[in-house]
Amino acid sequence: MANGFSLKPHHVAINVSDIDAAIKWYGDVLGFAVERTNFIRGFRGQNALLKHGDFRVELFQNENTIPRPPEQAPPPGTEMLGYRQMAFTVADLKGFTDMLEKKGANITARRPDGTVLFIRDNSGNVLEFSG
Repeated sequence: MANGFSLKPHHVAINVSDIDAAIKWYGDVLGFAVERTNFIRGFRGQNALLKHGDFRVELFQNENTIPRPPEQAPPPGTEMLGYRQMAFTVADLKGFTDMLEKKGANITARRPDGTVLFIRDNSGNVLEFSG
């Protein structure tokens, strides 16, 4: 407990290209359930709060959200500032990986020792899972 405060993760907010498809993807692939939708007054677009256990993912689809152009991808060996990935732990990484493969998840990288797996959601956001 730093500085007398206890912190507990609540949610991460991400932009998505198609909120309905993202809600379906997070539900079908990772088991998130919709807690509420379109709850921010005056927001130009749609939003949804999804819940899995005590953790939430807040999705935003804004009328002005655009995909990152390929030419803005960082050159090999470099990184960009900002959101890099959302990370989770799972009790059985092998079983979880098998489930993701059956559901057709976009698995992008695995550590050779089998302890970490990376995937991309249907909007290209990176998710990390460790056992």
